[in-house]
Amino acid sequence: MILDVENINTYYGTSHILFNVSLQVGDGEVVALMGRNGAGKTTTIRSIMGLTAPRTGRVRFKGQDVARMRPFLIARRGMALVPAGRRIFPGLSVRENLEIARKPSTSGKPEWTAEKIFGLFPKLRELQDRRGGALSGGEQQMLAVSRALMGNPDFILLDEPAEGLSPLIVGMLLEHLLNLKKAGMPMLLCEQNAMFALRVADRGYVLDKGTVKYHGTTKELGESQEVRSYLAL
Repeated sequence: MILDVENINTYYGTSHILFNVSLQVGDGEVVALMGRNGAGKTTTIRSIMGLTAPRTGRVRFKGQDVARMRPFLIARRGMALVPAGRRIFPGLSVRENLEIARKPSTSGKPEWTAEKIFGLFPKLRELQDRRGGALSGGEQQMLAVSRALMGNPDFILLDEPAEGLSPLIVGMLLEHLLNLKKAGMPMLLCEQNAMFALRVADRGYVLDKGTVKYHGTTKELGESQEVRSYLAL
């Protein structure tokens, strides 16, 4: 088990946002975190990464409780975040965005390099000298995922990667994430586009008003009329 979140309660000031949220991600597994706007998906991601530490509960990453640990220390232990809105460096070239994130692997696995990234995302090879701010939304999303990989993580959090992308680009992103899944990269995918998430993930959790409303395999969730109605599938 690479990630085990147990009964976390997270607040913004006095506002209670997450209520005893629990979820797990196994080694090599992709898990989807779905729900409507305001359900608590991004807050869950922020709680796991240490950006908004949960007030109570546990977040175990590779067996160690990181619930109150600083984000950069969690990152050093092998967790990477692809944030909502991409947040690439607009004034740096594609290659510079990649190189600035380079970190050696601590797990002994083969390391991600720019050349390996260009094999996964051939479009970025063509754009490697272009400034990040001049890329399209889909190209920036590819770069955001690639930048996370350059840190040679053991686990990746993705916050709304399909947001604002055209159906064509969403299809390309789906293919790339499935390739990462085949390579054995465990991921937690926070996504409002439930159809997209269900095609990538092995299992899923559905949040509603800060609580886990449904969970199961993607097949179970996709076949549940109650879940389909809630997610407007």
